[in-house]
Amino acid sequence: MDTGNIMAISSKSAMTYRQLVRLCWGYLGRDIRVPLPSCAVNRIRRQFPSMDYHGYEEGQ
Repeated sequence: MDTGNIMAISSKSAMTYRQLVRLCWGYLGRDIRVPLPSCAVNRIRRQFPSMDYHGYEEGQ
């Protein structure tokens, strides 16, 4: 994967999260956070996979 494609995926996933929040709760502002439904988070992560996110890994 080239750097441009990684940036495109990162910005698309961020835009998708932002649109989900606006659809469900409206504009929340900069410092207000809400937990997102796990089904939505899982779907967004599947659609826009991250090279950095690996999920929970059990310690050695």
